[in-house]
Amino acid sequence: MPHRTRPMTALLSFTGLNVALVSSITPVYDFVCFHPYWERRSVASFQNSE
Repeated sequence: MPHRTRPMTALLSFTGLNVALVSSITPVYDFVCFHPYWERRSVASFQNSE
């Protein structure tokens, strides 16, 4: 190996990156899933199919 690996540093940085991504994606996921547009769309498509 050309250099000495640091498994603890790699593990901590990987975990930190995952925590940052998860904490930033949660509000986006909630906004997309619970947006009123989807409720209106499902009601409109249900009324159109009748």
